[in-house]
Amino acid sequence: MEVTFFEAARNCACKVAEVIEFNQKNPFEAKVVTSYLFGMLTMLGSDMDADGSEIQASLVAALVHNFHFSELEASKLSSHAIHCTEKAKHPTQFTVIGRGLESYVDYYQKGEYKEIQKDVSSIFDIVRECQQENIQQAR
Repeated sequence: MEVTFFEAARNCACKVAEVIEFNQKNPFEAKVVTSYLFGMLTMLGSDMDADGSEIQASLVAALVHNFHFSELEASKLSSHAIHCTEKAKHPTQFTVIGRGLESYVDYYQKGEYKEIQKDVSSIFDIVRECQQENIQQAR
């Protein structure tokens, strides 16, 4: 029996939720993880010919069931990730989505799940460092 996109997306989100550690109450970290997962699910959707609404629905479901966000939080995070596909308006989050796309191929498909945590942690570190530099430059 062939696996549906939603089953494959659920499996992907479950694996990601098992390995990613982040502070759910931190809006920055929640947005990074959401954008990263959105990238992964988008690549999965591309492989399985899923449409945009299926990808968004799977993202919201993952945020609620695997990451334990409320439905409202998941909806807002999902909408934010979709808006971040405009590189000119959201260059940082656009890049995070791209890292998620690459991670699906480089790590998830190869079963190298722990590499996903390392990748997300490096994103947190890089973005925080850039934020600190921007604050210092503004002074």
